[in-house]
Amino acid sequence: MENHVYLQINSRCNQKCVFCNRPPKDNPDEYTKDIAIEKIKQRVKQLVERGNKRIILTGGEPTLRNDLAEIIKFCKSVGVEIVEMQTNGILFFNEELVKKLKRAGLDFAYIAFHAHNKKLYDKMARTNSFFDEKIKGIENCIKNGLKVSIIHVINELNYKYIKEFVKFMNNKFPEISYYNLSFVVPEGHAWLNKWCVPKYSSVKPYLRRAMQYCKENKIKFDVSEIVPLCMIEGFEEHAASTKFLFDNIVIID
Repeated sequence: MENHVYLQINSRCNQKCVFCNRPPKDNPDEYTKDIAIEKIKQRVKQLVERGNKRIILTGGEPTLRNDLAEIIKFCKSVGVEIVEMQTNGILFFNEELVKKLKRAGLDFAYIAFHAHNKKLYDKMARTNSFFDEKIKGIENCIKNGLKVSIIHVINELNYKYIKEFVKFMNNKFPEISYYNLSFVVPEGHAWLNKWCVPKYSSVKPYLRRAMQYCKENKIKFDVSEIVPLCMIEGFEEHAASTKFLFDNIVIID
């Protein structure tokens, strides 16, 4: 079975989402320091030597690194077959950045998107959500042949609108590869903002409504491993926990 390797390349982010599972830093300066590129290259070499052929770059927000294209190129040069990236997609409004990363060898972008309108998104991001920029960014990815999947983190603010979100996105971007319906992890900032963690029992009917909509409209999706199987009875084949072995996921930070 294919190994999924998550490689953290920075801690900086241009949003302050209430449900982020990254821990707050005692020293704010830690957020401004990127991992040295030589250290990243060394880690990539080690992963390839271990047989890892698929690397998912993550942060923080990876697109804040000026040397991101160089990192992607290096991954490809040493034998990484698939280079993917988790991102909030804000900076993809700049089409030249999308083109640059695609030329460097980026195969797939997992774009975090958590609301179908700007007002709701602003509440979660605690900053300007850059809603319009994210929409433009997805357009740029699709236009330039960069495959896109959407990560949708279910939380107290948006769980009643899961179906509406998928419907909005599918109508606007039918080219999206699939949706990952995730769930807020009560760690980091989410632990400090416990109010944003909804009860499973509250979420269940809305999640099932969204899954049924996806099924009826042939929209590909999976559900995060943090969501209990009892919540998705009848949709078990979409559970991430049934699709891969967790031993094959390596998180490096």
